[in-house]
Amino acid sequence: MAIEAAGVQAAVDAAAEAVRPGGRVALAGIPSDERTSFKASTARRKGLTFVMVRRMKHTYPRAIALAAAGRVDLRSVVTQRFPLAEAARAFEVAARREGLKVVVEP
Repeated sequence: MAIEAAGVQAAVDAAAEAVRPGGRVALAGIPSDERTSFKASTARRKGLTFVMVRRMKHTYPRAIALAAAGRVDLRSVVTQRFPLAEAARAFEVAARREGLKVVVEP
């Protein structure tokens, strides 16, 4: 199984290419427009199953509990930090999808 979480077409394509024949691709990323697509030839040739992921239902309390218990390494997810004075630059970096998580610190 491949889990696409970026919400960009290149990630959907990479996930479909990465899975084995008969595999599943979970689309968890939120695209900037209302549509996402995949190459029909790849999906058909490999016999892929695509599933959509709804990420909101009761997940935040579980995620917070896992983080509080130290079971999730959150430090490695934050790839860039900006002071509040550079918030505009931080949003530009995030909009270009550079890194994993951009944080603005007050």
